[in-house]
Formats: sequence, C-alpha cells, structure tokens
Amino acid sequence: MQGIVFRGEPRYIDFSVRLDALGGLTIGEGIVMSVDVLVLTHDYSITVGLSAAGQSPTTDMAIQAPVTIGARAVIMPGTVLGDHVIVDAGAVVRGVIPNDSIVVGNPAVVVKRASEWAVAKLKSTPENQIHRDVC
Repeated sequence: MQGIVFRGEPRYIDFSVRLDALGGLTIGEGIVMSVDVLVLTHDYSITVGLSAAGQSPTTDMAIQAPVTIGARAVIMPGTVLGDHVIVDAGAVVRGVIPNDSIVVGNPAVVVKRASEWAVAKLKSTPENQIHRDVC
C-alpha cells in the first residue's frame, strides 16, 4: 500500500503538518496533529540496503483513533500508534506503541497510561479551569 488512507474524519490537523505519502499510512478517526508534526513513511537508507540483499522493505504505518500528537513530534517509518495514545511535543517515536499510552522523549518511551493521567488530572484541577471538548 502507498499513500494516505483516512479511516474517518480527523479532529484537527495543523496546516504545518507534513505527511510523507511514499509508504503506506492509515490514519484513524479523531486524530489531532499539532504544529510541525512530521510523519515519515519511508527510509531510503534501509531501502538501499535491503535491495542490495534482494529484499524489499515493509513500511506500512498506522495511527489509530483517537490519537493526539504534540508539536514538532516526529513519527518514524514503520511506527504503529495504538488507540488513545498521546505523543508529547518533540517526541521521536518508533515502533509499536500500545493502546492507552503517553510517550515522551527522544527516543520516545511510554511513561504512563493516558487514562490514568487524565483521571488524575481531572481530580487535581479546579472545576472552573477544566476545558471539556464538546463533540
């Protein structure tokens, strides 16, 4: 598969987001991509090496639903982001990220469950300071 396939409507994709469509990329419903997010679907250095070995790379990627990707995060080729994943700003993500995870850093690591973080945040924030999305 090559190109980008949307499985439903995105919630928000900033105009500065760059989606590399040279490999396969599937994007789930409700995705949020902030400023300067870069999603790479190919790595020509691997392609050159594999072609020398008589093989071809598989670079299909998936970003499930709903996922939030922070500003200037980089999603590397072959990455699969599970459902309900939060990618911190500036993170460099590679590999399979399990459902209900928050990932931070370079290289990105899972630091906690998104659901546990959200519940704790809700409990610690005064009611008048809570922004709730209206869908």
